[in-house]
Amino acid sequence: MLTLPSIYVLDICVFVFKNIDKFTRVEDTHNVNTRHKKRLCAPFSRTKTLSGSPYYMAVKIYNKLPNTFKTEKSPTLFQKKIKQYLIEKCFYSVKEYLEFCPK
Repeated sequence: MLTLPSIYVLDICVFVFKNIDKFTRVEDTHNVNTRHKKRLCAPFSRTKTLSGSPYYMAVKIYNKLPNTFKTEKSPTLFQKKIKQYLIEKCFYSVKEYLEFCPK
């Protein structure tokens, strides 16, 4: 069974996966070949207002996913893999998820 924060993370990740063309990747902003070129670009903000927005959080949460999930082609398999991962880790807050996941 998933915790409420894990359900939130799952829903955001599935939304980003299905709408990945609506987000900007690092490789789209410049032509330098870096190791993080497949990551999504978070909008820059000097204030705290934007850092709590749904778009910003979606980018931040999706970027914390392990790369093995991001290469999946099928939305159904993507969702199953993430759900299993979240069940195994059992996060009780979004902050805990963001701090636990490497990167």
